[in-house]
Parts: sequence; C-alpha cells; structure tokens
Amino acid sequence: MPAPTPPTSAPRARAAKSASPARAERLSRLVKALQDGAVHSASDLARALGVSARTIWRDMDVLRAAGFSLSGTRGAGYRLTPTIQLPALHVTLAELEALHLALAILSEAADADLAQAAAGLASKIDDGLPEQAAMSAPHPRGFSLHPFASPSAAARHIPLLRAAIRERRVLRARLKQADGTRVTRLIHPQSIEYMGKLWRVIFWSVEDTTPMSLRVDQIDSLIDTGAAFGAPPQDG
Repeated sequence: MPAPTPPTSAPRARAAKSASPARAERLSRLVKALQDGAVHSASDLARALGVSARTIWRDMDVLRAAGFSLSGTRGAGYRLTPTIQLPALHVTLAELEALHLALAILSEAADADLAQAAAGLASKIDDGLPEQAAMSAPHPRGFSLHPFASPSAAARHIPLLRAAIRERRVLRARLKQADGTRVTRLIHPQSIEYMGKLWRVIFWSVEDTTPMSLRVDQIDSLIDTGAAFGAPPQDG
C-alpha cells in the first residue's frame, strides 16, 4: 500500500497539479533538496534524482511558474531563496489603488533588483485577484507596471488633486495637450478615476466652462490658488 502523501504548500500543489505521479514525486524531492539554501548544479541534482540535466531544467521552469522563488541559471546552479507566506488579506479598492501606484513608482527604480521585485509582486497580486473583482474592474487584471508615462511624475500631483476635490479649491494647472503643446488653465477638479491601468482627473476649465478629462501624468505642474469654487455649470 503506498505511503500517504504529506500535505503540500500552495506553490507545491500548483506544481504537481498537472504532473504525473512520478514527476510530482520528483518535484517534491527537488524542492526538498533545494531547501538547504545552497547552490546546486543541474548535473548534481540530475544524478541525485536519476534523471537528465535537461529534465532538471524543465522542472525548474515548472517550479518557477508555480510560484517558487528560485535564483540561478542553467550554467550557474540553482538555489531556493527564502519566502514569506502571508495570510489572506482583504483590501479595499482604495488600498489596491495605493499598492498599484507604489509598484508603478518602484518599477522606475534605478535599483534593478528592486524594480524586478516590484514586477514580481505585481504579477503575484494580479494572479491572486478574485475573478469577481477582476471582471468588475474597468480593465480586468489591471496591474500594468506602466499605467502612465511616468508614475513618479503623476504620483506627486495626486495629493493636491485629492485635497482640491475635497475642499473645492481652484488650481492653476499647466497641462500637456494631445498635440504635445502646453497650456495653462484654472481648473475645478471634480474627481479622480482609477481605471486599473491609469488615473484620470475630471475637471472643469474656468476659461471654457466645459468638462474635461486628462491623464494625471499629463499635468506638468499644479498650484493651489487658494480660491474656492462652487457647483459646476448646469446644462440648459
């Protein structure tokens, strides 16, 4: 009678989900061998498991796709890097927006490792979004690392825009138009829309008394005039 299979972690379960029994057992042994933190060559792992180095290469791809944090390459050897398992988290749309913005900014980091870590985290969050939340979003699976031309440039405007919306303050904005030209306008910001891939500000232009919509990263500069505005003009 075969021995019972021990409980598996979530990544290990995903790795073995579509594998044959023999491959699932090999993947389990491979993970166990890598858990000592040392660097193992594909040839050493192949000898220990009785398979070819090419099989080990394929298994490493399977483990990476399943979510294991593996460092190394075919020529340099492999090691399993430490990971932290978090309990299930429930976040609001505003919290998801904040996380999205932070990851977008980190993706521009000069530190390549930090930028790569931001990309990996964004991918994991994307994969973990519940189907209902993904389908209800304007842009399903919306964790683009480049939601606008310059995340850090857009991020600096969001606090003032939020404050102006909340306190109904007039802002002087230098805006980049679709044709690339710049124009300065007095605006009444009404709302900021988070579209999963980008932020847009909806505002009234004092000069044109017309509603306008613009990506936040298309704002060059904002100045709080200190003046307050009333309700937007009504049609008719």
